[in-house]
Amino acid sequence: YMGDTLMGIRTRSMLSMPLVFEGEVIAVAQLVNKIGRDWFSNEDEALFQGFSNSAAVALRNSKLFREKELATHRMELLLETVDCLERINVDDPQTVIQRIVEGAKRMVDCQRCLLFQVNTESNNLETTLGGDVHQFSIRRGIAGHVASRDTSLRTTLDDTTPHFDAEVDGVGGLRPVTLLYIPVKYDKIVVEVLQLTNKATGAFTADDEQLVRAFSTFAGFTLWRFHLFTSLQQTTRKTWNLQKIRKSRSQRKSLTYAKEAIISVDDIPAEIKQLLLTLEFNPFEFWWDAPTHPQLVGLIVYGFQTLGVLDSLQIAPQALAQFLRLSQMNYRRLPYHNFVHAFDVWQTLLVFLMDFNATHTPLPMLEQFMILIAALCHDLDHMGVNNSILHKVDHPFGILSHHAGARSSLEVHHCNIAINLLTETNLLALLTQQEASQAWQILIDSILATDMALNGEVCEEFTALLSEGYMDTDEHHRLGLMKMLLKAADISNVIKPFAISQKWDHQIVLEFRSKGTEQSLAEIPTSELAQSHRRFAETLAFPMYQVLAQPFPCFKKYLKKIQQNCDAYTTA
Repeated sequence: YMGDTLMGIRTRSMLSMPLVFEGEVIAVAQLVNKIGRDWFSNEDEALFQGFSNSAAVALRNSKLFREKELATHRMELLLETVDCLERINVDDPQTVIQRIVEGAKRMVDCQRCLLFQVNTESNNLETTLGGDVHQFSIRRGIAGHVASRDTSLRTTLDDTTPHFDAEVDGVGGLRPVTLLYIPVKYDKIVVEVLQLTNKATGAFTADDEQLVRAFSTFAGFTLWRFHLFTSLQQTTRKTWNLQKIRKSRSQRKSLTYAKEAIISVDDIPAEIKQLLLTLEFNPFEFWWDAPTHPQLVGLIVYGFQTLGVLDSLQIAPQALAQFLRLSQMNYRRLPYHNFVHAFDVWQTLLVFLMDFNATHTPLPMLEQFMILIAALCHDLDHMGVNNSILHKVDHPFGILSHHAGARSSLEVHHCNIAINLLTETNLLALLTQQEASQAWQILIDSILATDMALNGEVCEEFTALLSEGYMDTDEHHRLGLMKMLLKAADISNVIKPFAISQKWDHQIVLEFRSKGTEQSLAEIPTSELAQSHRRFAETLAFPMYQVLAQPFPCFKKYLKKIQQNCDAYTTA
């Protein structure tokens, strides 16, 4: 028996059992040499069967965890490489080429990466190696085949590999064993071909191909399309730089900021604290250029303390203040999508939760805390444009989200920064593993749901839950409610006092007309504001609040307020 040789023992008895998960055999467990007798009994087999079921689940979970870790690592490499491409001087094409080939080589860990340029005038492929320029007909080699057919190709070489040409595909004398070719395109035309040779750990995989294809999109735009969206590229560069600046700043300033915030809680006038718990609160009195603006962090800390979530979750006010300061630094000074807007959404949601808690079974403390954190993070580093624009101009965020299968480019970006901030500040450090998992789900699902394009979908999902009867003991039902609450708070301008509602309308128009903040409210016709307000209120806001008011009567009063503001525009 070969097993005797492998294990170094003499086999007298054996019990083997397949480890099966969802009908698939994923391993075989084997017991050898029963102690105390010469055979394994039926009872042994039954016990082993129970063990095998648990072991199969554990093995599959371990495999999924490893796959997730690998996918995360590969995505981090992709983002890091794209970051590098964003910061290079595109006036130096050799530097561009060097960064592209180095980035691709690092992502898949291979021996060499080359970039073949497609010269449409001469119908040749050109590549530079060791300072020498090599030219080949586009009809030669696998590289030529990929360029001509606009198709990626991965292969392990043998005598039957089609299209292989040692002079082209092994240029420079390298002996290729495994190869991966990816076309680099601009406007659906192949302009370059990436060749990756000899992966360190065997053959190139489908995952390698998918990763490099995503990267090739960025490479194509880096080489050929920077001049078409220079202004947006500068915005992206600022984002990447901000991530690095934030890390160094936070170490020096976060503790000081936190202390200032805690002191400011006691310094805030009592009447302001009272207004904080109502929708009469005017956030424009705390605009970024107002002397009261620094009080926002203290007010947020006070709001969390009022709910009792900090004591319940054992979160230090100083730690929360540190997180809030970093969040504040990651908002731009845009007319609408700024930190004051995030604060306004948070404050409105705070009022919603207090009303809800007074009339219904309160949400668990962790859920109240995380949905409020999501409100503060839901527009982090917003660029003042919507997802549609990002996709139309082929902005890197739009491209990356498309290749990752995500529709909501901006919301994915907001989530990414929120995760980094929470991780950096260890705000969730005292949560158990199960609590942390739930916290991340609430944060990510809620922020992604704020995509305005998903309004109908989110409302339909919640309506479907209500058809079963809302159950406060069902975690899925509560998550649906939290997404609805955040969305309602995000569009809550329509339920505020008319003067505040009108001012928010003004800020929205300013931002999306891209005319800056110098235009006064008087310069935007009231009729234009009224038309925009009524259209938004009737088509989006009113239906959403109707869905909430059906099971929860505490939201019915807001339907009346929406109508009052629409009428106020008519008489203004």
